[in-house]
Amino acid sequence: MELVGAVCAETVVQVADGMSIVIGLTGLIGVAVAQVAAATIVAKSCAQADVQAAIEAARPGDTVLLPPGTASWNRSVTISKPIHLKGSGAGGFVGHSRSLVAIGPGPKTFSTQPALGLQPGQTVRAIYIGNGTRFMEGSVIAYEESTLHLNVTNTGGSGSYGAWVLALPAQTTLINNAANDWGQAMIEVVEDTAGSVQISGIRLQSGTAKFGAHINLRRTEGGQPVLIHDCWFSHGGEIGRAILVMNTRGLIYRCSFDGGLDSGPPRLDHTAITLKWLGPEASRSWATPDTMGARDTTGLNNFYVEDCYFAGAQSFDFDDNSRTVVRHCVFDNSNLASHGAETSPDGLRHFELYDNIFLFDNLGDETLNLCRWLWVRGGTGVVTDNLMPDIKSRMWGDCDEIQMIVMSLRRKCRFAGHAYPVPRQVGQGHDGTRYVLDPLYIWNNPGQPRIGINDFEPDEVGRNLRSADYIKLGRDYYVGVPKPDYRKYVYPHPLRQSRASSP
Repeated sequence: MELVGAVCAETVVQVADGMSIVIGLTGLIGVAVAQVAAATIVAKSCAQADVQAAIEAARPGDTVLLPPGTASWNRSVTISKPIHLKGSGAGGFVGHSRSLVAIGPGPKTFSTQPALGLQPGQTVRAIYIGNGTRFMEGSVIAYEESTLHLNVTNTGGSGSYGAWVLALPAQTTLINNAANDWGQAMIEVVEDTAGSVQISGIRLQSGTAKFGAHINLRRTEGGQPVLIHDCWFSHGGEIGRAILVMNTRGLIYRCSFDGGLDSGPPRLDHTAITLKWLGPEASRSWATPDTMGARDTTGLNNFYVEDCYFAGAQSFDFDDNSRTVVRHCVFDNSNLASHGAETSPDGLRHFELYDNIFLFDNLGDETLNLCRWLWVRGGTGVVTDNLMPDIKSRMWGDCDEIQMIVMSLRRKCRFAGHAYPVPRQVGQGHDGTRYVLDPLYIWNNPGQPRIGINDFEPDEVGRNLRSADYIKLGRDYYVGVPKPDYRKYVYPHPLRQSRASSP
């Protein structure tokens, strides 16, 4: 492209009916040829075929922009090149309130956390955490410090409630009718070696899909980490999970997750994020030293989830070979779980859970069946600086907030009846040459979570073995003692700046 003088402009180029490319041109005085920067390809609509066409037209570094709207997808799309799939806005959870307020039209006042950033005129929906069909929606009259004044114009249900999650509406919504197999997703993402795939600004909701996921993140050897941010995942209905991560690198931040609040009580049998890396390369995770905290010198050896809001449902399943860091998140009546090497081939490698807030509400007969904050079935990790209140209700009793188990002791599996230590049980790690004792450390968690060593399984082995004889305080785990030489990895994750990932 021949130019005279300096050019600094943005050009929209039509590439198909209803689809355009926005091209940034950068020129330098005295240089006759302009450099073509990354393009923004605007999809004709949110329909699967139009989004697929835009993805195919995009080149590495481009952004595929989805317009406002709602579309149901009956087929999946695949992203395998470093582009940014960007919706017009996902909305999502911005905070919570425990003010007792009656559902009805007109002015309503909610006490909230400070600095939610709500502005007059914004639309906000206050959703009852026990059943999302009961809500109030309206425009912000004022937001002062930690008080929200809302003019309600739209309601669902009736009654007075004191457990609300506050959400902004989505502009771009995709409904998942496509993923009807455990290994299938509405959006399949494959790492690229040349750059990072990004997804942002989209609400993904369950439709008629069964068993699959909204997004699968698939690993490529030598690939660059995938970034998902500023999205809202509603994984209700028959969907199995919101995101399946088949990797030990990547980043999710500023996202909202719920177990289908729109359709009633959230689903605690659904998982927001499952981390499960399998395949020939995955064996490295259990054959190399840990990369917890500052030992992850590049930030690319663990999968990071930060500044997310989980409302209802099971938020995590730390599974085969996973190395996961979860920090600065809110768990609003939501818990975390894991898999060991009994029903899964390998079991989790290690996890870090710190600087998070957990919220529990005793809602009488509508109390969610939340019997723990964290269930650890193997591997090692750290749990520190989390606000973890007591879980106690008339419906479900007084629960142990952190539970641990060696499930293989009582199950017919490859380690059934194994002497201590059971390979990959709680408190086991690897130093690069052999399995070693690598205790789980739990310290400085306000609320003083109670630890339980439990055996839930029927004794299929018939040897009357107990987890409490295999998981010992002061050997396999420590409480009130910091992990020696442990330092948290830098927050926020540097990828948030280096990839210029705006919403």
